[in-house]
Amino acid sequence: MTELRAGGTDLSERRRSGVSTGPIADIAYRPDLLRIDRAAGGSTRIGALVPIATVAGLGADYPGLAAAAGGLATPQIRRIGTVGGNLLQRNRCWYYRNPGANCLKKGGHDCPARAGNHRYHVLFDLGPCVAPHPSTLGAALLAYGATVDDLGDHRPGMTAARQRGVRAPLIDAGLGKAEIRDLSRAFDLPTWDKPAMACLSSRFPYGTPITAEKLRQVDRAEATVRALGFREFRVRHHGEIARLEIARDEMARLWEEGRAEAIVERLGELGFIHVTLDLRGFRSGSLNEALLRLRARRKSGADPS
Repeated sequence: MTELRAGGTDLSERRRSGVSTGPIADIAYRPDLLRIDRAAGGSTRIGALVPIATVAGLGADYPGLAAAAGGLATPQIRRIGTVGGNLLQRNRCWYYRNPGANCLKKGGHDCPARAGNHRYHVLFDLGPCVAPHPSTLGAALLAYGATVDDLGDHRPGMTAARQRGVRAPLIDAGLGKAEIRDLSRAFDLPTWDKPAMACLSSRFPYGTPITAEKLRQVDRAEATVRALGFREFRVRHHGEIARLEIARDEMARLWEEGRAEAIVERLGELGFIHVTLDLRGFRSGSLNEALLRLRARRKSGADPS
């Protein structure tokens, strides 16, 4: 398997622990990776081997990126370190560094960092594995698609994003999901009516250990529901129970043409013992409701914990 590594950031540790093996290819002398190219349309391509100190000098055109580069480490490191080296650093996850934790990156079957508020610290979701990423430039290059509808929900990542200066242009423009769909349709974008699809880890209650097998289980369960023509839904994973949330205006169709029976049969094949229907229908971020109720009880003094 090919692995991308830069600057020896984590290579010695990975090879010493046996996680990385095989030959090493050095691409440090490719000329096209050593320069900055400006296109006629105004875009800029920064080669992976351009020194960070050079990026720090782009303040006139890219002040955010230049500020992030200029504040990185020491002047000596900025002269030697490269853009690619900064972006390709491996995460500095406590679980990965802990010899007692057998996480995914060390050949284990789950990511202990996914439980609960560990996600508060995550800037980059690396697939089934999540952890803080040390790239200063990565945060400066990042914008994400949060909307004003997300502001009243429990979104730990939004706090981390604000603290790292990550921009949410849709919030800056005051746009919610309905307005975004209206604008997308006005501009004839094919995604204007595409259903929202959040990360599969959002299907699990807080504190639940998430494994690759559980993610596949949810993915296949939702593929079954989608194939039956439903658009707005989630399959929430509660151990042996699959809790199905379907948009209220689509719920009646569940009892037609054998759809409910097909869902129960297929989800049973995937390992769920019980398949339940949430009568409140589909709600984005519904697993946050328990956290919000707990906060309200604590604020009112009803829950002294």
